[in-house]
Amino acid sequence: VSPAESIDSAVNTAAQIALGVFAAEWANLFAGTAGQHRIHVSQEPLFPLRADWSRTSIRATGSGLAAMFLATYLGAPLTATMVTAMIVAQLGDPAAAGWKAYLRMLGAVGGVVVGFVVLEILARVPALGILMFSMFACVLAGQMLSRTSKNYAYLGQQFGMVSARVLCGHPAAISDVDIGLQRTVGIALGTAIAVVIVVLIPAPSLPLPQEAPRPADGKP
Repeated sequence: VSPAESIDSAVNTAAQIALGVFAAEWANLFAGTAGQHRIHVSQEPLFPLRADWSRTSIRATGSGLAAMFLATYLGAPLTATMVTAMIVAQLGDPAAAGWKAYLRMLGAVGGVVVGFVVLEILARVPALGILMFSMFACVLAGQMLSRTSKNYAYLGQQFGMVSARVLCGHPAAISDVDIGLQRTVGIALGTAIAVVIVVLIPAPSLPLPQEAPRPADGKP
């Protein structure tokens, strides 16, 4: 990638993020859910740096760089691969990382399948009402799952985002499913990279809590 292409990609990404935030803020304003933003600061000291913080940063950096080079070499979707690798690699436990990667992949596949069915219907009956209702139903289903299930909340978030992205393109073209398929490929590649990084650089084991000493008379 040439420097000019990198600059264009950065500008386009920044513009998309700004437009997305603007649209989300207006949606929150009309829905009456907009409120004051607060930053909650932890009471833990910043220095000296903790081992788990350092390892998390190393895992995220290493997985992001590996995803960038491997996705470029294989011609895979760059953004989906890097984002997945960095998100999953932040979990230091291989089992937790594998579970989050599984939910992320399952949500993407579900979004592609549902999006394909809806686009097939729209190709035969092109109606704006069907598109709007389908998007609403998919996002609502994802939100309900993310709000009501502790173990599968991340699955609901992924399903809502992927199905909406598939349906937000040109409804008459079945090729819009390629958006979801590319995201699925990127998730699979990023997951593989992240799991390797997590195995190589696991989270430091925390010391077991000490049991409180008992009084001399044996009473609690």
